[in-house]
Amino acid sequence: DKLEVSATVARLADAETMTVRIGCRGCVVSSVVTVYRTPSVGPSDFLVDLEAFLPSLPPNSVVVGDLSFDLNPDNKIDHHSLEFLRIMSCNGFYNLINTPTRFGNFKTSLLDHLFLSKAFIVTCFHVQ
Repeated sequence: DKLEVSATVARLADAETMTVRIGCRGCVVSSVVTVYRTPSVGPSDFLVDLEAFLPSLPPNSVVVGDLSFDLNPDNKIDHHSLEFLRIMSCNGFYNLINTPTRFGNFKTSLLDHLFLSKAFIVTCFHVQ
């Protein structure tokens, strides 16, 4: 079977996304979605758009990027970050990063995220 790859760029409220869909013979096998959300604008509209967008992805999907939600458990997690986690979880996505991704002089943060859909099958292999 011939592998087919397509990419689309979309805008969610206050965010840029690119979705790469991978499949064969018209059947999408997986999607990788990259997201950048600017921290300078409030997240409410983005959360509404994200909740509408996620169900359109195939079961084997990855969402990765700088979404500007600080999920570092050492910091106070605000209600928008909790709503973000709820939306991801309710749409079958599991967070793989739970340690800080940014280190400042006075604070560490976890702003860069990698979510796998729970249906995603991860196969381990050894490269020599």
